[in-house]
Amino acid sequence: MAGTSGSVHRSEDLSGEIARRVCGALQELSGERATELLPALRNLFVEGLQSFEHIQEAIRPFVAARQLSGHPMVVGRWED
Repeated sequence: MAGTSGSVHRSEDLSGEIARRVCGALQELSGERATELLPALRNLFVEGLQSFEHIQEAIRPFVAARQLSGHPMVVGRWED
């Protein structure tokens, strides 16, 4: 995602409803589309969700497609 200075973020922190919506959108991406969207993304941290494992499972195909295309990423739980 582009920052205000035009730089590219390699990590993104998501929480609550935003996390559910973003992860829902990522769940629908596969193959080349998984790397076309946010090509520099390397880490995705999700906060405040009781069902983190459900989110992780839902976007597993997106994460796998990125891995296969040489754009690996990590999904983790963000804790304060």
